[in-house]
Amino acid sequence: MRKNIYAIGILILCVALAFSGCTDNGEDNGNGNGTDFVEQASSLRFTVEATTTEGHGTLTWSAKNIGTENLKLMMEGTMDGEEFGNILNGETRWMWYLEDGEWILNEIPEESWNTFWDVWKQTFEGYRSSLSSWTGGEYTYTDGQGNTVRIYNVQINPNLPDPLFAP
Repeated sequence: MRKNIYAIGILILCVALAFSGCTDNGEDNGNGNGTDFVEQASSLRFTVEATTTEGHGTLTWSAKNIGTENLKLMMEGTMDGEEFGNILNGETRWMWYLEDGEWILNEIPEESWNTFWDVWKQTFEGYRSSLSSWTGGEYTYTDGQGNTVRIYNVQINPNLPDPLFAP
């Protein structure tokens, strides 16, 4: 039960941090020039550092099969100094979470899967949209709520083997 409460608390913080990346209506550093490299990618890997009024987090995102029903997402890093990780596999509809350095299969009911999937997929799409004009280096912006987001280490179409998304 305690793990579930902790997981819910982490999820709330993650969603607050993650959704700060879904709207890029603040000021940016002008790194992009309108190219669509990210929009055409079938796989992506990037790191997001976000600072909000709710906390601070750094997550490395990996995504495979972008634009298909078989989208696979992995995010791993720290949230307010605590280890955090999730893997959501759209093909199998399975979810894992990171605990004490081990990936644990989270057997959740269908309605919970849909909630987690919708939140994380929308968050990923928000970051992807923010990177639509990225051409290299870091991309930093402040959203309309004053949250600072830095996206860096962007890799377009990296080779992401399937076992990465099914530990």
